[in-house]
Amino acid sequence: MPDISNGWLSRFKKRYNLHGFKMHEEAGSLIQADEDKIQRRIAEIKGQIKHYDPKNIFNFDETALYYAKSPVRTIAAQPVSAVKADKKRLTVGPLCSADGEFRMNPCIIWSF
Repeated sequence: MPDISNGWLSRFKKRYNLHGFKMHEEAGSLIQADEDKIQRRIAEIKGQIKHYDPKNIFNFDETALYYAKSPVRTIAAQPVSAVKADKKRLTVGPLCSADGEFRMNPCIIWSF
């Protein structure tokens, strides 16, 4: 495999009038949360769980893995319009106890 330096890539882009562009995705909505309300809720939850042993407190978080998502940057001679975002995803969810003694392999939920 040949070594390709940044100088080579820079000259190639200059020769063919190529530039890096960020492709803008669909506009999303932003929800502004009240910081005081969040802090009160955290204190309330801590008060509810203080009577339990940490080995009996579990946390399950889920996060999306968009495996078919298009890249957000490209190299082109002129700006490129973005394609509609692909929504194909896997939801990955790890589960563990608060003391860290119990850990499950992440569960995977397939979504079409």
